[in-house]
Amino acid sequence: MNKSTQKYNIKIPKDITAIYYKKKQTLTFIGPIETKSRKLKVKIFINRYKNIINVSPILFSQSSNTEKRKIQMIQNTT
Repeated sequence: MNKSTQKYNIKIPKDITAIYYKKKQTLTFIGPIETKSRKLKVKIFINRYKNIINVSPILFSQSSNTEKRKIQMIQNTT
């Protein structure tokens, strides 16, 4: 699998609820202590049955090469 088609998987713990707002491109995590929301720059796919988020390298909009590199760095550290 080459780097441009590689996906990153994030396991969601059982006590955390993930809500994806596709129109606003926002992912919200609701936990027992607090709630966090993040604006996304890449598309994600949620597998509800396995509690996994697949982060794809597909961007929501066309970006410059510098912006694409920044997004890749964020994906690798997330």
